[in-house]
Amino acid sequence: MVCQKTQILLMGTTGVIIIPLSIKGCVGELFLQAGEPRDGRSNDLSAFGGLFGLGDWTIHVNGALAFEGAY
Repeated sequence: MVCQKTQILLMGTTGVIIIPLSIKGCVGELFLQAGEPRDGRSNDLSAFGGLFGLGDWTIHVNGALAFEGAY
């Protein structure tokens, strides 16, 4: 199985927050950076996997559709 995964990076003046997302079977390969770093092999990051397909995207800003398209 090929793992499909992506990250959302929030860059601030004092650091970065990395939010991982993946298909359901790949959460063990994820890495969450929000304060202390956490990897998917040692931490339960299952909530970040399997909730969506990684091919079609919609991005909402303040509750309004800002972008929709295929990746």
